[in-house]
Order: sequence, then C-alpha cells, then structure tokens
Amino acid sequence: NFSLWSTQAKQINASYTTVPTTVESGQTYPISVAASGFASTSFTYTYSSSCGGTFTGTGANVTFTAPMVTTLTNCIIYTVVTDQCGRSVSISQPITIIPG
Repeated sequence: NFSLWSTQAKQINASYTTVPTTVESGQTYPISVAASGFASTSFTYTYSSSCGGTFTGTGANVTFTAPMVTTLTNCIIYTVVTDQCGRSVSISQPITIIPG
C-alpha cells in the first residue's frame, strides 16, 4: 500500500471563502477558510494579522475584531492550515482598516 500512496500529491489546498477587504476600526467580521488535502479531513487553523486585532473561535470559521486605528491602515490576515500529519500551508489576504 505504501508504494501506491507515495505517488499521490499530499499538499493541502486552502483558500478564504469569507474575508472582508475593508473593515472598520473596532468592528467584528467573519473569516472562513476552506481546506482540503490528500486523505485529510481534520485540520487545525492558526490565525494572525500584521496589525493586531483579535480572532475569536476555532476551526475554519472565526471572527476578526479589527484593531482601533486613527488613520487608514493596511493590514494582512494570515492563516496557517495544518493537517494531522503535520503538513501545513499558509494563506494571506490584505485588508484595509478605516478609522471608526
């Protein structure tokens, strides 16, 4: 069986299904990720951003609370998706935060 599986691509495919491109300072927005991979149905998701803010929830669907800003701020949302074998992929999405 090993020789049959060894020729299969094992990378994880991930993409955002919901992520805003413009958000208001201090407000909360949904973020959703779709992931698939070779023989993988269980993934862990790690979220971060270049500008702060907070992420609430776990899994593929979380909420992002934008940080408080006083000027137009460019930011990048990052997500690392990891499968049960430890393989991972990182995706990112630029957003703009407007003062509230």
